[in-house]
Amino acid sequence: MLKTSTISVRRLELLFTLTEAEAAVCQHMIVGLYAPEIAESRGVRDSTVRSQFKSIYAKMCVNRRADLLRLAITVDPPTGRGDR
Repeated sequence: MLKTSTISVRRLELLFTLTEAEAAVCQHMIVGLYAPEIAESRGVRDSTVRSQFKSIYAKMCVNRRADLLRLAITVDPPTGRGDR
């Protein structure tokens, strides 16, 4: 079974010119957190996180989290190396 915590967003960040904040939000999305949880962990408003979702989706040309996850796996497949 795939552990989403082993998926890195570093390549996504570089390929899609994500900001540092967008990359952090993207990582939280990949592990399954929702906007209120991400907002709380980052110390920002829920509306800020939702705006970042929209920006991430637009930059990555995806429409939903499942597509983002699929793209993340394609760009940097987890290999169980545990180094990220």
